[in-house]
Amino acid sequence: MSTSNAWLLECGDALTVAVSDHEIVECVQPERYYSIPETPHYCCSVLAWQDKLVPVMDMAAALHDDHRARSEPLLACLLSYQLAPKQALQYLALPISQTPQKIQVDDEQVCELPTDGIFRLLASVSFCCFSHPQLPVAILDIAKLCSEEFRELAQAS
Repeated sequence: MSTSNAWLLECGDALTVAVSDHEIVECVQPERYYSIPETPHYCCSVLAWQDKLVPVMDMAAALHDDHRARSEPLLACLLSYQLAPKQALQYLALPISQTPQKIQVDDEQVCELPTDGIFRLLASVSFCCFSHPQLPVAILDIAKLCSEEFRELAQAS
C-alpha cells in the first residue's frame, strides 16, 4: 500500500479539497485584496505577495455560482503550479476558512468522485478523489483549475 502527503483546504460552504504536498507554498493573511474589473465573479481579485500579483480564486463561488458579495477571507493559501516542465512557476491563491491540515492519503481511501452537484464541475479539475471521514475529497489539478476550459465550464454551469 502506498501513501502520499496532501493538504486539506477548507474552501467554505462545506467544500473541502486537497492539494499535493509540493503545491502549497504558504498561507497568508493578506492586508488587502485588489479588485479586477470584468473578470469572472469567482476570480475577480488579486493579492500582492513577494512582488507578484497573485489571482485569488474563490472555489465555493465558482462551484456554487454564487454572485453574492462575500467578506474578504482571513486566510489565503498560495499554491504553485507549472504549465509544462521547465517553465516558470505560476501562482494561485485560494481563500480558505481555516489553517490547512496536512494528512497522509493511502490507496485504501480512493473513491469515485460523485457526479452530482458541485462535483460535476469539480471533476473537470481533479486528479482523483479519496474518502476522508466518509466524505469525498477531490485532489485538485491546479493547472486545470487555472485553464480556459475550467473558466468556460464554470460560466456555463
